[in-house]
Amino acid sequence: INNNKPRNHHKKEQILVVYSGPTELVDDPRPMEEWDIPTNKKMLYAKNFEHFLKYGIRCQTQDTAIVLTKDVAEFYAAQLQDIDRRCREEEGIEERRGNNNTNTNTNDIDGSGNG
Repeated sequence: INNNKPRNHHKKEQILVVYSGPTELVDDPRPMEEWDIPTNKKMLYAKNFEHFLKYGIRCQTQDTAIVLTKDVAEFYAAQLQDIDRRCREEEGIEERRGNNNTNTNTNDIDGSGNG
């Protein structure tokens, strides 16, 4: 989520949180609560990422960069776009038509859209 926004001058410091998410999707139809997490690292990473998406993004006090593989980014695209939209609303930033800062291009290192 690239929520580049002007910082309020009264904030104490700028914070950037970089989260490296899971590299693979979990292929298990059971609800997450039933997963055998202690013996399956993929399940642990997925559960940690879900927790981060729910509780770890603080739009008004930090910028957040999430690093994902293409498959994982595509799976979470709608949820990430909802979070991006919420952050923009909280900050009073209008979304530009046709341009969304939730980048699911795994080759786009600098966010330029050039791959």
